[in-house]
Amino acid sequence: MGAWDRLSPQEQLHRLREARPRTQRDTTPLSSAFDAEARSLRRMERRLAGVGDAWLGNCPPALLDKTSILGVQRRILTIRASDASTRYQLDRWLRSGGERAVISACVAPIQKIRVVA
Repeated sequence: MGAWDRLSPQEQLHRLREARPRTQRDTTPLSSAFDAEARSLRRMERRLAGVGDAWLGNCPPALLDKTSILGVQRRILTIRASDASTRYQLDRWLRSGGERAVISACVAPIQKIRVVA
């Protein structure tokens, strides 16, 4: 019978709790996480400023329902076309001046429009 067995159950529990390794808890308040996310969203809003409105205002109505904006990355606006014929019609429209019209209507710095299927 060892020294441990001679201790009361409460004392054994107390010693176990003292010997247990303490883990560091993240005590960062949630407000800082929300502030960081809000800054990120404001940055994204500035980067995409007016892209949707510029696209809706300039895209031909026949093609508008068949296209969707995927996003802006490295100053390239990416548009998804629903099928190959829409992609072809969109390409013809963009080359005939539609690209310049959309880019000039955007507040965001866009240099090129890419169409993907």
